[in-house]
Amino acid sequence: MAINRRFAKEGQPTADFITCTAFAKTADFIQKFFTKGMGIEIVGEIRVDTYEKDGAKVWSTKVICNTADFKEKKSSQDSQPVQTKNVANVAQPLDEDDLPF
Repeated sequence: MAINRRFAKEGQPTADFITCTAFAKTADFIQKFFTKGMGIEIVGEIRVDTYEKDGAKVWSTKVICNTADFKEKKSSQDSQPVQTKNVANVAQPLDEDDLPF
């Protein structure tokens, strides 16, 4: 999974790549409905593993995906100001003379 960085320094990558592992129905769902470049929402657990390679200890971090869902893209309508409806139907404050007690 690629996660875009908000601010990239010159000469630095603009995304971080996270290794994700899914099993069973979650894996089937991801394989069937997602392709490279699509937005995905993952809920899972972070796992840190260690192993030795050429005599050196190597650390790896990955996400075990418990659930996956479609990530909604923001539409151009979301960035426009909200239009208010007719305010004539808004409840008006009561006068003290209108109270029954």
